[in-house]
Amino acid sequence: MTLTLRELLGLSAAGILLALSMLSVYYSYRTRSPYAGEASHLFNALGRGQSLASNTGAVFSVTYFFGATFIYGAVFRSWVAVVGLLIFLIAGPLMFAITRRLHAANLLTSPDAGNPLLALLKQGIARPEDFQDIVRLYSLIYFGLLVEELAVSRLVLYTLLGNAGVVALFLILLTFVVSRYLHLGGFRAVLAADTVQMTVLVIFMIALLIVTVSGSVHPGRLLSDFAPQTLLNGFNLAGAVLFGTAWFLAAIDFYARLRFETHNKTAATYRGFVVASLVSICVVLMVGAFFGAFLSAQLTLRSPSSYALEAVAFFMSQHAIVSCIFVAAVFAMIFTTIDTLLLIVLQVGFHQEPPRFRRSTLSTIVLIAIILSTQMDFDSVSAIGIFIGSLLLLPALALCRAVWPAAFRWLPEQPRYLLWATFLAIAGFAFVYHLILVRFDRLFLLSFLTGTSALICALITVSAGLVRRANVRD
Repeated sequence: MTLTLRELLGLSAAGILLALSMLSVYYSYRTRSPYAGEASHLFNALGRGQSLASNTGAVFSVTYFFGATFIYGAVFRSWVAVVGLLIFLIAGPLMFAITRRLHAANLLTSPDAGNPLLALLKQGIARPEDFQDIVRLYSLIYFGLLVEELAVSRLVLYTLLGNAGVVALFLILLTFVVSRYLHLGGFRAVLAADTVQMTVLVIFMIALLIVTVSGSVHPGRLLSDFAPQTLLNGFNLAGAVLFGTAWFLAAIDFYARLRFETHNKTAATYRGFVVASLVSICVVLMVGAFFGAFLSAQLTLRSPSSYALEAVAFFMSQHAIVSCIFVAAVFAMIFTTIDTLLLIVLQVGFHQEPPRFRRSTLSTIVLIAIILSTQMDFDSVSAIGIFIGSLLLLPALALCRAVWPAAFRWLPEQPRYLLWATFLAIAGFAFVYHLILVRFDRLFLLSFLTGTSALICALITVSAGLVRRANVRD
């Protein structure tokens, strides 16, 4: 019997998925500790190396490599690297300051306090009901990102394998494996699994560099392709800086990984870890931008679906070793993205009152997310993903108000306005959705949509407060 290329690819993918699943479960089982309550299960980490690998692996999401790298590298070329550097220059010092506050408040050594960043917000917000507004906002954002990542994973796998039934089977197996090791081992299991997956992704990154350097386009040209941009494109790039800064500043998974096991619990230890994490993430982003610029010279850009199809075909046309590395990397990206988002959903759920996202409801959460993800097509996930990500600007504002109250006293003290801003931003997104659906050079303008919604709701809240106080005086 002769196998077709598609059948051979399917068998190879099945073998890679099985191998990654077995390795992830094995190392997760080896590192797990007996269940001693929800807090220790969700917030006790492993060593510094595993936390660093997990922080770096978080950048290798399916959305990033089939979005930021393949699409935005093609649209903006070397400007993507400039945007990345600006994000780190702005977000880095702010993250150092937040880490210093977390260390001073002893929130990096006490798992009973829950997620360090959420615990810091809880300390800075006077009323419990106001803190729950922030928890609701985080729950909405990260569950939405989980749904979007499942949709992207399904569509990329379909582009790769071409059989909806096989893709459904693979995705069910993958989410079952992730749910199982997360349920058994919690945070420690996710860190152990991410270390396995990061090993595959480092090999993939090396392969990207080799393919890029050995291509027909000179590397120096890729690093200096600063094509003139229109004014609107300039605003879009500024929106990308705002998006990325808010993403890093409010990323509760990043700060959760600061709770690694160490005997030296000084501020310098944690500051050094933040530096190492940001440097490693920056390297991954730069390699992605470098490869995206190279790929843009090989492929055309019409829509996410057509571009992903061409990108997959490009990798399949490479040497067999590169093709296998690519298939393994796709599954590693899906693993590391889904397990991280599921963990974040549970970490946020730990702070919910009443509790909804819990270890006991993990299967229900996954099932609902999978069902919702089937309603997205490939040409919609880029716009929806960036919009949901832009909503992280809202908890970032609450964080700034809680950590630096003097500098941000112009924002309302109570964060309820951020929920209203979320609804306003969703309404605005629905209005402009069809105008920007495949306009990759416009999507980061959604950051300004979310920011404007927040400012409008903040202004209304402050004005209403002034009117109430004036009425009381009268």
